[in-house]
Amino acid sequence: MSYHDILPAEVSELFAAADLLIFDIRDAASYARAHIEHAQMASDAALKQLFISRQHQRPVLVYCYHGHNSRDISQFIAGFGFKRVYNLVGGWQAWESFIETQAAPSQSSVPSPALTAWMHEQGFPSDALHGSIENGMSPLMIAALKGEQEHLEELLSLGARFQSTQ
Repeated sequence: MSYHDILPAEVSELFAAADLLIFDIRDAASYARAHIEHAQMASDAALKQLFISRQHQRPVLVYCYHGHNSRDISQFIAGFGFKRVYNLVGGWQAWESFIETQAAPSQSSVPSPALTAWMHEQGFPSDALHGSIENGMSPLMIAALKGEQEHLEELLSLGARFQSTQ
């Protein structure tokens, strides 16, 4: 019997399973600071309860700090006949990074006041990331032409396109 490695981006598919069991094998202080929602500490008592249940089709996700120690626990659980055991590749560190990248677009979907002022100075309405001015240039084109790196990076992060949609 063996376990399956799973990437943070694939974990959401497991969350759909109502009976998903998530074990955090990090220390108690790390667990107390933050953990995957619905995760429980992988205590001896919790593992014993899992083995006694004999619910071999129940999905089990295991993670640690970096995804190394959780491989051993995943293999251990799979050795008891559990067929749907998953090791989170990269562990908590990878999960935390994944969650941060998922949250990033919603946090940066509004232009900064500096970019809004700059766009106004260039002749664009402040909400026209994809628009153009009379010469047909988009905000992204002008920022690139003028070498304004900060505005260029922000426009790219907001999804601005080189060609206008006017």
